[in-house]
Amino acid sequence: MSQPGATNPSEGREDILPFEVRQAFWGYVIRGTAGPPILVQVAQGLVLSLGAACAAAALAVAALTPDDAGGLSLMRLGASAVLMAFALLFLRYASRGGVVELHVDLARGELREVVRHRVGRASTLGAHGFDPSASLHIRRDGAGGGHRTLILHHRGSRDGLCIAQGPEHALQTLRRRLEHDIRLHAGARPIPVLA
Repeated sequence: MSQPGATNPSEGREDILPFEVRQAFWGYVIRGTAGPPILVQVAQGLVLSLGAACAAAALAVAALTPDDAGGLSLMRLGASAVLMAFALLFLRYASRGGVVELHVDLARGELREVVRHRVGRASTLGAHGFDPSASLHIRRDGAGGGHRTLILHHRGSRDGLCIAQGPEHALQTLRRRLEHDIRLHAGARPIPVLA
């Protein structure tokens, strides 16, 4: 079930939230509704072109006419391998997603930071165990406009994990749900808190 927007009864219109909560059989996913920043998209497009050029160059170097000995020279084989390695590296970066989503896994008692790739695969950036001493705070953003940021702090650490950004009323609802789940499912599977 998705909750991409909330209705404001006083104004009679729907406010589109900058995040959504999607249910899963193991818990739920908190995901931003905005796509990756435009600079990330441009950079990934340029890197995709560079990766394709490196792959084409690697194939062209390997397909050159054989030398006098009748086979590929060691120098051309090495150059082709290096170009193909760069092509794979560039293409991997270009296919990577640009938006981090948070998986709240109630069965395992953890919160995972995940980047979903354009091809559907996901990479876990970090996993945080549910800690009963964790605290959730809503911080005001520097710019006006009424948007806030929900931050999770582990054991009084200064650095926090950004959970979501949006209007305060929506963050209060998400905060209550997370606090309840963390307290209820803490210790389901004790894993170290990764910072």
